[in-house]
Amino acid sequence: MFRNVRTFYGIAGGVALLCFVTYVPPLNKVFNTSYKTLPHYWLIAMAFGVLILAYAAGRMLVLRRARPLRWHPTIQGLHMHPTVWSTRHTTKSIDVTG
Repeated sequence: MFRNVRTFYGIAGGVALLCFVTYVPPLNKVFNTSYKTLPHYWLIAMAFGVLILAYAAGRMLVLRRARPLRWHPTIQGLHMHPTVWSTRHTTKSIDVTG
């Protein structure tokens, strides 16, 4: 959950949008908001966001424990032996024999 950087970009974008709608005067008339909104009203939205993140993390943990093979299935019959194509380098190798 915390490895996905886009989650934090989404949270920052949501807060920026909230500030934009709340504190830009022309948008106050459109959305019927006020720049005098107290910050403790923001706690409701922040608590709801934390609740959603906790739900997502808990759901992932339950799914990983309930169905581990569906989460990361192993591919039967896949043998990764080195081939000429996979061991080829872009630089020339040094000839040690000569």
